[in-house]
Amino acid sequence: MTPEQTRKLKEYSRAIADILYTEGELDEKPTLESIEKIIQGQIQQHVSPEIAAFFLRNQQEQQQAKPENSPVH
Repeated sequence: MTPEQTRKLKEYSRAIADILYTEGELDEKPTLESIEKIIQGQIQQHVSPEIAAFFLRNQQEQQQAKPENSPVH
């Protein structure tokens, strides 16, 4: 990863964390365990599906762009 990509990843991660934090249902005295459970649930529900869809879409586009192997006669 380039330094610019690392910087962007950190920036976007902080933005995601900010959104998840404002939507999180933390106890009055949250523990590390309760915070981890909340974050894990939110990531599985909101972030991971988007990342998976992105990878799948890109893979499908790459496969469509490849010329099909036709047998040579």
